[in-house]
Amino acid sequence: MILCTANIGRTKMTADRVEADMRKIKSTFRGGAIIGWQEIDEADQADEHAILRRVYRDYYENIAMETRTPISVFQGYEVERSRVIHATGGIPHVSPHRVITEALIRYRRKSPPIVVLNMHYPPGAFNKKIEKTQKQREEHWAEMFEKHQDRLKYWADERGLTTFWMGDVNRQKMPKAHPRERQLVTQGIDSISVVVRSTKVDVVRRGVIDLNSDHNARYVKVNLDAR
Repeated sequence: MILCTANIGRTKMTADRVEADMRKIKSTFRGGAIIGWQEIDEADQADEHAILRRVYRDYYENIAMETRTPISVFQGYEVERSRVIHATGGIPHVSPHRVITEALIRYRRKSPPIVVLNMHYPPGAFNKKIEKTQKQREEHWAEMFEKHQDRLKYWADERGLTTFWMGDVNRQKMPKAHPRERQLVTQGIDSISVVVRSTKVDVVRRGVIDLNSDHNARYVKVNLDAR
């Protein structure tokens, strides 16, 4: 299984550039992947939701397309349930409200499902630059982190399921959101982590995909076995 986090950022992202990035990610994973997107239609020129639907209409199920953080799931896996969780409110002219996108995924018929969370944290709380809205930024980041911790506790501790999370955390050196968390990808502000419970997780490889976006996509390939 491959999990990929991809922020389609806002640096001169024309429709052609957006589509090229999305197609490059798709072609990299010819055997399929689970892709967590961030900044989809966040003050961009292009209609990124429409491009995502078109590029990923074959072989993928796209969930939470009403959000800026949808997930594309390879159709070789079964999405049993998905949900969008409110994480924190917005800051006018600074940051939209934030959510956590959740997917309960059956990756193998006779194995327990896994959970995948995708998220994008508010900006500017840890960039060492004092902004007029600095206190709000820090409070909103902390509120989202608390919700992030709650969702990991629910899925990993209360439900006993192996839970992956990924996204743009807008912070270098992201602290662990769960005591048993394994940080799999921690390059810059883009992260992929897992809390192992019902499924053993072995890392096969990690990689980077160069994009037109102001972020590169980052991914990890893992082997999963029921414990």
